[in-house]
Amino acid sequence: MLQIPLNIEYFSIKNIIIKNNQIIPTAIVTEKSNYILKKNIFSFGKQRILKTLMTIPQFESINVIRAYPDKIVIDIKEKKPWVNLLLNNKDIIIDKTGIILNMPGTNEIDSTILPVIKGLPPGVTSDHKIDISTLNMLKNVLTPLETLFKPEQLQFNLVDETNIEILADDILLIKVGDSSFIEQKRTTLKTFLNYIQNRWNEVEYIDIKCIKNPVIKFKQELNLTNQTE
Repeated sequence: MLQIPLNIEYFSIKNIIIKNNQIIPTAIVTEKSNYILKKNIFSFGKQRILKTLMTIPQFESINVIRAYPDKIVIDIKEKKPWVNLLLNNKDIIIDKTGIILNMPGTNEIDSTILPVIKGLPPGVTSDHKIDISTLNMLKNVLTPLETLFKPEQLQFNLVDETNIEILADDILLIKVGDSSFIEQKRTTLKTFLNYIQNRWNEVEYIDIKCIKNPVIKFKQELNLTNQTE
């Protein structure tokens, strides 16, 4: 039986294939991984390269695959863009863990398909993430309400946390108030949206700040008030 020594040039890594990176340029991944070139495919140090690449904050997970005899495949899963924060007239795109995805040197992210958040103070970001209190506030408000709309339709105004407003599709103003009773507010809003389906342009605003007295104010019709116990 023919035996091939594992340390011969045949098993020396000659090519690194990088897959599924969209935010982080291939050149950045290559720079951090090309030290394994010419190393033996069996002993190049898989855990070391995983640890090195996972220092890139935009990466969710990485799979390093041996493609015998001389290739390494780096299959990347990046964090998913969640919302676009407008801070100091700049787009700050974060994922649901608060990591800033569009940092200097990254590829452009399409912000037009994301909800827009306005009104946050500039000091909410630090290094490559936003502070935890701001992230929790965003989750408390957005997570229940964002499922009622397409992401690109939503613009949140958070200048005052006690007077949160949503502008949906640049047409429909929704006055949310603070984040208390947000699930009840979501239920009411869903009912109202069904009622005014295809008639958003007839509505001046929806007010769900008071869960016992939510209101649809029409531009030229009588107001619809929903009294609840």
